[in-house]
Amino acid sequence: MKKLNVLVACGAGIATSTVVMKKVEDLFAENNIDANLIQIKIAEAASKQDDADMLISTTVLPTEYKIPAIKAMG
Repeated sequence: MKKLNVLVACGAGIATSTVVMKKVEDLFAENNIDANLIQIKIAEAASKQDDADMLISTTVLPTEYKIPAIKAMG
């Protein structure tokens, strides 16, 4: 299985996405999922989606994406 590229986004790309990124990292490790987790601002998601397999966001998704997008909180 190839290594996944997963975008982890929040409004500023700092606090909330850091917490979610750690949880996702732990979950992937427990399930033997090999992934690069890339922390970004949600505003960057559209321009970075071509190199990613999935988007996990802690904020409202402002548009539709070509990759699976998950709202991780609330």
